[in-house]
Amino acid sequence: MKELETHIDAGETDAQIIAAFSEKYGLTVLSEPPATGFNLLAYILPFAALLIGALIAAYVARTWKQSAVPQTGPPVDATTDPRFQKVEDELKKFTPED
Repeated sequence: MKELETHIDAGETDAQIIAAFSEKYGLTVLSEPPATGFNLLAYILPFAALLIGALIAAYVARTWKQSAVPQTGPPVDATTDPRFQKVEDELKKFTPED
């Protein structure tokens, strides 16, 4: 705090104070990295990751949709299918108890 007061009392501008602290302590004193050079990745990577994730999700959804097996074959006729006839016969034999 005292160091900051010294810079302010010396009449330095905000940019000069920030530059002095960055030079002395490194870029870690800044609340956000400058958008230049390697630090530019801190701004670009989150959006790139979201875009790549959305593309992967869309690809997977499309693949799952295309690989779904459709129901094939003719519909089952209840009057001719022996399984349905057996159920009907069993139901005729059934006598509910009161």
